[in-house]
Amino acid sequence: MKPCKSLAIWLVTSLVLPASAVGQSSDERFWISRERISSGVDNCRGDDCPRYSEFTTRLFDPDKKDQMRRLMALLDFQAAANGLPLEHPETPEFCARQLPNPNQVIWNPEWMQTSHKLEALRGLEAIHVDVSGLKAPEGFEGPFGEALQEELEVKFAAAGIPIVDKEEIERVPGQPKLQVFFSATNPDSGCWWSVFATMTQTALLTRDISVKISAGTWAHMKGFDPDNLEMTEYSAISGVFDQFVSDYKEANAEDFEPVNTVPYVDLLGRPMTIPEVHVKPYAEIKLEPRDVDPEAQTDDAKDPPEYSPLAQKPELSPKALKRIQATNGQLPQTDLEGEVEFEKVTLTGGGSSGS
Repeated sequence: MKPCKSLAIWLVTSLVLPASAVGQSSDERFWISRERISSGVDNCRGDDCPRYSEFTTRLFDPDKKDQMRRLMALLDFQAAANGLPLEHPETPEFCARQLPNPNQVIWNPEWMQTSHKLEALRGLEAIHVDVSGLKAPEGFEGPFGEALQEELEVKFAAAGIPIVDKEEIERVPGQPKLQVFFSATNPDSGCWWSVFATMTQTALLTRDISVKISAGTWAHMKGFDPDNLEMTEYSAISGVFDQFVSDYKEANAEDFEPVNTVPYVDLLGRPMTIPEVHVKPYAEIKLEPRDVDPEAQTDDAKDPPEYSPLAQKPELSPKALKRIQATNGQLPQTDLEGEVEFEKVTLTGGGSSGS
């Protein structure tokens, strides 16, 4: 949708009084002026859109004065017939010649440069994250989600990131939420565990700023690594919090340089006129962040869960082993001596079978 525009035509009479002829008969010139009205943004809707006027003025042919006098008299008659004042209340005042600025362009979000991915964490004032409900994987003993929640609260408090509950976050600008998704190892399918975390915030589409959605603006993932058996599911999720805090500190450092800075420019480097938008900051909302001591854990802090070697690297089930071997075109292996009858296995996607 293009910026809302309208045109208004003004007729202006200019009286010319020569300095040496004060008191003598005056002369007059007729001008026609075009007012171009724009909202200043591409997708503004409703009655609250800003209005910007740009005037273009032209001088009428001096030989057409009689026609212009008749036209102005007709306009005066129409105004009187409609009960309107002869001088329109919005008649512009021309105090100086107005020249359009060829370097000034109206703001268009599509013309802005793509920001650095960490800029989504810049200015973050509060966040909601709750991993206390994460279920412990098989082989772990003791608390899992509760211990992770307590650990992240300490780490975020030390970094100066307030954590608020799901009701309060709805009033925080951007409504940032950090979600952690954990998939446990499945011995039957042969799929190892994985961890995926994403932070969502509200965002506007550049092609249509009337569309507001919740979009992922930060993400991090980890998975089982056979070369690093010390990294368990618990330590991987804990590492997500460390990475988030590290990226947050980098994005909010004094030497961090955002891509788009005032004055904003378009793709050609020309300055853009930006509509003024004020978003109430977190400090004005007066929310109550969780009271967490970043220096030391509380006495009732839960210790990280203990895990067995099986939890680190669980053995594949016979069913999963056969599926992997069949996919690779191998016959199932056995340590038994003597004649062995093998189960019929269907190759994935091939439509053929072997025995």
